[in-house]
Amino acid sequence: MSREAAAGLSKNDDSVTKDDNSNDAPERIESATTRDDGATLGTATTGATKGEGERGAKKGGWRGKGWFGKMNSSAEGEALENMGSRDGLLEGGAGEEVWKVYKRRWFGLLQLVLLNVVVSWDWLSFAPVSITASEYFETSMTAINWLSTGFLFAFCIATPFTIYVLHTGGPKPAIITASVLLLLGNWIRYGGTRAQNYGVVLFGQVLTGFAQPFVLSSPTHYSDLWFTNNGRVAATAVMTLANPLGGALGQLIDPFFAPNKGDIPNMVLYISIIATVAAIPSFFIPAAPPTPSSPSSTEHKQDILPSIKTLFKSPEFIMMLIPYTVYVGLFNSISSLLNQMLYPYGFTEEEAGIAGAILIVVGLVAAAISSPILDRSKKFLLAIKIQVPLIALAYLAFIWAPPTRTVAAPYTILAILGASSFTLLPVALEYVTELTHPVSPEVTSTILWSGGQLLGGLFIVISDALQDGPQGGPGSDVPQNMQRALWFQAVIALVVMVPPLCLGLFGRREQVRMRRVEADKFGPHIARVMSDNDVKKTGGSESADLNAVDELVAWAKSHGAYLNDDVEVYHSPEFGISLRVRSLEQKGLSTPAVGSGEEATTTPPTTAPDTPTSRLPPRSRIVSCPFPISLSYLNALDAFPGLRSHSAPFPAEFLTAQQPKVIGCFFLIQQYLAGSTSHWAPYIRSLPQPDEPHKLATPLYYPEEARRWLGGTNLPAAIAQREAMWRGEFEGGRDVMDGSEEMRELRGMWTWELYKWASTIFSSRSFVSKLIPDEVYGDVLGQPVEGYASWRDKIAEEGPYPVLFPLLDIANHDAKARVEWFVNAQGPVKDFSIITDGAIEGGEQVFNNYAPKGNTELLLGYGFCIPGNDDVAIELRCPNEEKRKIREAQKHGYTAPGGSSEKWIFHVRSRPYPAREGDNRIEKLRVFEEGLIDTLAVLVANEREEEFLEENPEYSVDSNLSTSLYNFMGRNAVCALSVLLAQLRSAQRKILEAGSDLGEPATQFEVVAQQYRSGQLETLDTAVEALDAHLETLKINDDTEDYTIAEWPQSPIIDVRSAFFYLEANHPLVWNAVARAMASEGTLKQYLGFSPSDKADNSAGDLPARNCSFGEMLDNGWGVPMLCVWTWCVLMVHHSDNNDLSDGLDVWLEDVLQFHSTTPSFASDPETTTALTHITTRALAAWPTAYPIQSAARRRVNRMHPVVIPGDDKEADFARKMVDLAVRIVRGSVFETGISTEGSGQRGKGQVVQEVVFVPRMKDVDGV
Repeated sequence: MSREAAAGLSKNDDSVTKDDNSNDAPERIESATTRDDGATLGTATTGATKGEGERGAKKGGWRGKGWFGKMNSSAEGEALENMGSRDGLLEGGAGEEVWKVYKRRWFGLLQLVLLNVVVSWDWLSFAPVSITASEYFETSMTAINWLSTGFLFAFCIATPFTIYVLHTGGPKPAIITASVLLLLGNWIRYGGTRAQNYGVVLFGQVLTGFAQPFVLSSPTHYSDLWFTNNGRVAATAVMTLANPLGGALGQLIDPFFAPNKGDIPNMVLYISIIATVAAIPSFFIPAAPPTPSSPSSTEHKQDILPSIKTLFKSPEFIMMLIPYTVYVGLFNSISSLLNQMLYPYGFTEEEAGIAGAILIVVGLVAAAISSPILDRSKKFLLAIKIQVPLIALAYLAFIWAPPTRTVAAPYTILAILGASSFTLLPVALEYVTELTHPVSPEVTSTILWSGGQLLGGLFIVISDALQDGPQGGPGSDVPQNMQRALWFQAVIALVVMVPPLCLGLFGRREQVRMRRVEADKFGPHIARVMSDNDVKKTGGSESADLNAVDELVAWAKSHGAYLNDDVEVYHSPEFGISLRVRSLEQKGLSTPAVGSGEEATTTPPTTAPDTPTSRLPPRSRIVSCPFPISLSYLNALDAFPGLRSHSAPFPAEFLTAQQPKVIGCFFLIQQYLAGSTSHWAPYIRSLPQPDEPHKLATPLYYPEEARRWLGGTNLPAAIAQREAMWRGEFEGGRDVMDGSEEMRELRGMWTWELYKWASTIFSSRSFVSKLIPDEVYGDVLGQPVEGYASWRDKIAEEGPYPVLFPLLDIANHDAKARVEWFVNAQGPVKDFSIITDGAIEGGEQVFNNYAPKGNTELLLGYGFCIPGNDDVAIELRCPNEEKRKIREAQKHGYTAPGGSSEKWIFHVRSRPYPAREGDNRIEKLRVFEEGLIDTLAVLVANEREEEFLEENPEYSVDSNLSTSLYNFMGRNAVCALSVLLAQLRSAQRKILEAGSDLGEPATQFEVVAQQYRSGQLETLDTAVEALDAHLETLKINDDTEDYTIAEWPQSPIIDVRSAFFYLEANHPLVWNAVARAMASEGTLKQYLGFSPSDKADNSAGDLPARNCSFGEMLDNGWGVPMLCVWTWCVLMVHHSDNNDLSDGLDVWLEDVLQFHSTTPSFASDPETTTALTHITTRALAAWPTAYPIQSAARRRVNRMHPVVIPGDDKEADFARKMVDLAVRIVRGSVFETGISTEGSGQRGKGQVVQEVVFVPRMKDVDGV
């Protein structure tokens, strides 16, 4: 928080836990009221200047994530950036923002209406003409019913994808997805209908069913994004009720499209044409408004899994879920089967179609009338409790409607059922969104719709099974009647009527409040609510300034605090509010020192301003804070005489259910809301205020344009994690506090913005509770408390937790500052002090030391960076339990993986970590946190290396890097370093690509973010350079490599190129045989420099290895097979009478042969073996006579590999055994590397990811 807001940050003596938490979307403290005047306007106090807003309008992304073309480059991507901008939001008075809705919102609304009409028409395409359709397809009525049922079940299958798409991309990608599925499904249906192929029709029907959740779940999200709370119900109603309108059109029109069975294909064709016309505009609708429509539309919504957990823990959600899904299911069932319910009693298909149309059209009219009224009145719960009984009674009455054999009864009852059902539909959707806010609307709506569709499908199946036969049944003697199905529907409808009628009863009135409306009404009003006129009533205060700090000093001293007479509180543009030693000339200035408590004289300075004339001697006490004025969880308990709350007690259920940190934050909010009546009012006034994001300054308060500077770094994920954690804490605590009678005066005032502010204050200014001595707790410490033998046990188990120390927390941080924290537990004033170890010259700042912290932690928690203090986090995931156990058994640099995700976090620093005693690590590689390379070594270990590490847990790859290139663990070491190098380079690219369009920083936020970004890149550059320097010996330059020396290979890695060059240079006859064999393979011929017309019987001179296209060979997956071919060749030479391999290869082959004779742990690779066998068989036919295989060698191999490589003692079998052995050797030695390569044979110089084989280098050193 520049250094001003960061003064006196968290000082846990355990260092401070790295809080890699945060949020993706910018959170602003906005003051807004919303009204609808054509363009809905409201005002909001912003933390950004007008200039920042105008700059923010240029680039964008207030949703942060995109899909189908990255929405942060679309209109949706620009919305939040334009807050405070002339290009987006209208501006009110100084610093005010205006919420606005746009006429273009009707375009997207109309598109969702069209798609909902079409998708519902698709669903009921065959239901109104079920008898005609069954005759056309020559199938049963049950099969026709399955066209509707399968459609509904398809909805459920697509539900998870719908939630993901809507949550990550918003409505537009969901609409596009639905349109594509509708186009495919409709035309497939038509093709199947024309061919009278029922299976194809069913497949097309299922595809259209997949489209339905995308358009049915989008309306709530779309209205949340584009409309205010005065128009959302009506907007949702129009879009949602278009779905049954499509059903009504199908019921009414389909019988006229297909009066005879031969007209069925034409009916499907007409519907397909309509669907095509409706779907095409989807690709052109705007993704999101240029600026937010309301405060709640910008509010962060929970992620998918936390949302689902929150929903199913809410009794109110369950009480709405049950009737909604059942009534939607019943409506789907009666819509699909209405023709079959009426037909046995003499009704025609046309009359049944009209009945279905009445059900829907009357409902649409009723919804059109009721929705605007409910939008204004917000009487959602009352409407639900009226509509639910009407629906249940209508289903009951409909039992006796078909037997009347007149249209009056069915038409009347269906009109009542339609009116009540359709009125309930949008109200229920919006009310559930209100109850569960800030759960994402798409999550709630998709779950509700999915449940309704699933039950609809089940109800159709059950009702079909309950239909009587040709002779009638228990329900009626009318053939094929469905009276039992009608009774089933009525009973279910009556049973599920009960839960919604109980909403708000039994002491749960607070759980049914309108949370999203409150978010629009109260959440962003902090600045207005905390105006000067309301300070005493509701809390809040003016911005922290020097006068407020002066009051803080006076208040603190009045309670026993101490500030050294030679130390002053001052303000500077660079450091904000901080402490410094006063020089003699400063004592003579006309401006009094802040907190001095006395007027300064007007005597002019007697010395040059830059010459200090006083100093603070060593062992000086700088500042102290008495424990009674500290602020923490302990004050909320109000259990200790020396740590009182001075305010209304918190509910017991809150104190017992919440964590100490959460309680402390809510206690700070309570004191803030108390305003000047709070015991801590002077201290709270001196703090950065909730509506001062420029002073709070952590990335959680960054506007989106500033956050773009953090793109690709460690911070975006950390920000998201932190905000998610804080939101979970807030929501759990808020529900208890709002439901408590003790806190009823503050009901609705516990807002997310205030909790974020309180958490930021604690995370940036607090000390650890271990500093509080037993004497402060007094005799109470030994007394029993509920659940514990004593308070001492309770505090020990719950701690440590954060504590605020007023005045003392002003000092800024310097990791080099030599200070001591001193706790005075004796005497009448027990306090906590900071004492300087060394002298501080006059005019110099007095620092505290928060313990060593990297810039990631400092910026996330405190809002500032220190040059040269940069670090980058590297995350390694543990793939399985076996590797975790191997790493856990090792003692060197082991850190247990954090959380349930089984991942390790290590850091890379810009400066080396200090060496420990006995630490043998390479100096340049000390920039990596101890344990990183050893953990990577375990993760990349093959079976042979895992076995060694398991048997030798004391072995450290990191500490043995200097010798690892000469032993069999070298492959593991080089592989680990290669993986690390690739990850570092990937991190570099990620940061560079994320900031490719950044200009110059324009705000202080952007300056700090740029400093952090630059530090991350510099740290990565340093680490990459360190690895490159160590791996320099591995760089392969085939232009200068001498392949004929006895010590070859000089590099411990062999790639395909160098392997072939060696073979050609030393064993040309072998190369010729292998090259001819490769040339006979059509897929390999092109890599050898042949044209398609060339023949494979060229001489060796015509097949130079340097003509090979190694890049294409590797790109097409031939890296490992070609390494196996080479290994087979050298194995054959090694076992021949004229073995003339290099000494280096001979030694290596003897080692791996011995290993594979005793530890045959690498299973063969059938695919590679097959490809290799084709080549080696041809090569063996032309094998040079200069390399005859030794009989002794054949017998030796058979003895070594009697089981692994079975076979007889014959040359062909021996060659086949060499194939299997070559594959096993390569599998045990191969890995991918991105190490630099040079030479004309590899198309110049560059980073090439390719398969290489590790071959330990020879070194004449004892013990190696």
